[in-house]
Amino acid sequence: MSTHLRKANELYRKGNFTQAKQCYEQALSLQPQNAKVLEMLGTLALWENNIEQAIVYLQQSDNQASWWQRRWPFYSQLCSRIAMAYYRKDDYINAALWYAKASGPWPIGPFRTLKVLQRQLAAFRNEQPYVLHGQEETHIPFIMLDPLPVVEVYVTGKGPYNFFIDTGGAEVILQTQLADELGVETYGEIIGDFAGGKKAPMALGKLESLKAGDMLIKNIPAHVHPLTGAEEIFHHPIHGVIGTSLLRHFYTSIDYANRELVLRQLSEHSAGWMETVAQSNISVPFWLIEMHMMMARGNINDLDSSLFFVDTGLGNRGFLASQSLIDLTGFTLDWSKVEASPGGGGEVRSVNFSIDKITLGEGVNRFSKENVTASQHQGELAIFKGVLGFDVEGLISHDFFKQTCLTMDFQKMRLIIQSTGE
Repeated sequence: MSTHLRKANELYRKGNFTQAKQCYEQALSLQPQNAKVLEMLGTLALWENNIEQAIVYLQQSDNQASWWQRRWPFYSQLCSRIAMAYYRKDDYINAALWYAKASGPWPIGPFRTLKVLQRQLAAFRNEQPYVLHGQEETHIPFIMLDPLPVVEVYVTGKGPYNFFIDTGGAEVILQTQLADELGVETYGEIIGDFAGGKKAPMALGKLESLKAGDMLIKNIPAHVHPLTGAEEIFHHPIHGVIGTSLLRHFYTSIDYANRELVLRQLSEHSAGWMETVAQSNISVPFWLIEMHMMMARGNINDLDSSLFFVDTGLGNRGFLASQSLIDLTGFTLDWSKVEASPGGGGEVRSVNFSIDKITLGEGVNRFSKENVTASQHQGELAIFKGVLGFDVEGLISHDFFKQTCLTMDFQKMRLIIQSTGE
């Protein structure tokens, strides 16, 4: 293994994607037919949401792979990456074809998830997903802000229904009872990861339409889940979740300060608005990992920067710490004061504490907040255990963004943070 490749792999494991990319490019200049280097460059292009470049690199990796690298299951990760790139393009036909290859001849264990994804996306057939009808932008008021923002939506022309906003959710999620009432067809179950390291099954289906404000969105992939405990947490009926896959089809603002969700179509006019807002506010670069995970660098107190998952769905908390981060800071947590709360995969036990300062971003592009409410769960999230192939040290969430307007620009991969200063 070359020095450049070894250094690139180490930088990638630490979540230093920008530096890792430079080292992989240097390695490729020395070994232009190295399938693994091409795959990693394709993966990083995918994380940057540079879809066309990702497909080029990943398919070049496919072409250069040795005979054994092209055999299942060794072939599965590369096929999954190519499938994900087509999924990001809303090209579900090609995405389904590559997920079928990734799932292989015996779709058991983790390969079963890939097979269910293939079935779900194939069900769209010649229907274009995320067809939009409506005005250039729409403003949907929150009916509540805490523990998480909730908005009213209409599903397949019926409603209104109460959905909370959660960038930690991949797709639109429908409560099982509502999905049954609406006759939503599903194509199998996958095992989802939830708070406290818990796991629970979710069905994958397809929605005819969802209407939010003046925006009608047709042909939407969806997850179906009981949302057990949601009503207990919100003290209000909850029927579903709006996740990142829908939000990335817009210039989306979760405006905590003005208590509204704003969806702007990806038009030239809205792009101009984005540039104006970006120039006068804090602009934090991020990466889009796997289906939906927005990752950005940040730090707590005066520690070195690390990678944080921007997951707005941690109710009434601003940060969830990994055990490795707790160890690094030397925090002493009082587990005699453990609290139990419902979660998507069952009861979550956690201890709460406060962090003096949390910063999202680096250099001039950073936003800081002091005295942030934080938690640690007794069970670690899978992403804190290295399952993604790189280190993630924390989850930054709801309370951190209070009194701000958080705008997500998936075209230029930046989070725009407008603070009221309150």
